Amino acid sequence: MKELAHVVASDKARFGTLKLMVLYRNVERMLANELGSGDEIGIIYYHNAISYKYQGRVRVQNILSSVHYILSLSPDELPHKSLTTTEQLNDFIHSTDKAVILLEFCGWTRRLLAINKSMTESDLSMLCPKFQIF
Repeated sequence: MKELAHVVASDKARFGTLKLMVLYRNVERMLANELGSGDEIGIIYYHNAISYKYQGRVRVQNILSSVHYILSLSPDELPHKSLTTTEQLNDFIHSTDKAVILLEFCGWTRRLLAINKSMTESDLSMLCPKFQIF
């Protein structure tokens, strides 16, 4: 974790707003349980009030790549980013070992988002553009 703190401190341009916190499970057990930390090393980060639990390999480069991607998203793209071109889809598929792709066909995503987040129709149209077949 010292290496992680050193890289974050040295790269202020990318990680200037990132705040690191070490939580010792044996001392702060209740807080660790609430955050979803198991007995192993857990990396959890929050962005725009949404929590993300890193579950990849515990290497500084992998952790910071994941965190930087989430930090680079605008609030209207969280937690999912809309892909509108085949190039964006190909880039996404080739950037990871496993990918989950949510396809919008019937408009049910708009209704669920409206129920859960009290968004307006204009907000939803920005989040969920109509799906196009290429």
